[in-house]
Amino acid sequence: MVIVQTNPDSKILEIDNSLFNDVKAFLKQLSIQKHSKFSYIDEFGDKIEVIDGKEYVVPTVNDIKNYSKDDFIDEDELKKVLGV
Repeated sequence: MVIVQTNPDSKILEIDNSLFNDVKAFLKQLSIQKHSKFSYIDEFGDKIEVIDGKEYVVPTVNDIKNYSKDDFIDEDELKKVLGV
């Protein structure tokens, strides 16, 4: 498991999987105390950014869908579909 602290003096820390949860909890507490952030890759391959102890999933290009006007229907079309 690899954790990367996201600051200019960033360091990479390799951690045995059995110790990862303890280290992650420690780093969360540290991020709260220091008002800092770090990120890691979870077991699903998602990048998780921890800011002041709160975890946020960072969306990737694959997670973001572009919507077009054709993806939406207006109120009149919805009423027709619902038979209202």
